[in-house]
Amino acid sequence: MDKNMELLLRKLDEKLEKQANLITQSVTKNVTEAIDEKMNAIMEENKLLKNKVLELELKIKSLEREKRKNNLVFFGVEEIGKTERELVESKDTDR
Repeated sequence: MDKNMELLLRKLDEKLEKQANLITQSVTKNVTEAIDEKMNAIMEENKLLKNKVLELELKIKSLEREKRKNNLVFFGVEEIGKTERELVESKDTDR
């Protein structure tokens, strides 16, 4: 009777260990899939944000270039309180 009980207990232990392993694998798989889904969403958002940053950097460079175009200095032109546009127009009409 003792041998039968020991054999039965051993088999029960083996079954419990197998079930524990299956549950562990299942939980691990589910957690990994959930993390992968979240990571993919974060990576996609990161990609979009990088593109937006690049777009904004190009826009800033363009605006800075345009701003520098308007920073002209004319020598030999008398300043009489006119706006830059008026000064340029008066210089053109002097020719």
